[in-house]
Amino acid sequence: MKINPNYTGGEVASSIASVNYTKEIRKPVFDGLFGEKRKGFVQIDWRGNIPEILNDTIDYDLDNNPDFRIHISKTGAKTEIEPVNNRVGKVLVSTSTSYGWTVRVEVVR
Repeated sequence: MKINPNYTGGEVASSIASVNYTKEIRKPVFDGLFGEKRKGFVQIDWRGNIPEILNDTIDYDLDNNPDFRIHISKTGAKTEIEPVNNRVGKVLVSTSTSYGWTVRVEVVR
């Protein structure tokens, strides 16, 4: 039995380690009840000692071109996104977790 990626965030596609934390970019999820949907999400997990202000560039499709920039303020609980790729939408979830921080961003096929 396999847990639905809508709950897990999908399989890890890339893991990038820095000094204080590791960034995990997961494979995009388009699963629906009766098949794949046109809109889905990509989940990014930061694990470890996350700074209070996090600015990062994300290449979720792993084509060596940035897809969006994200700015997270943990203290203000504010997340801003700057799409670079026209398939990137809004921030769906941005939250503290037991291991660091997680963001889900809307993407279109």
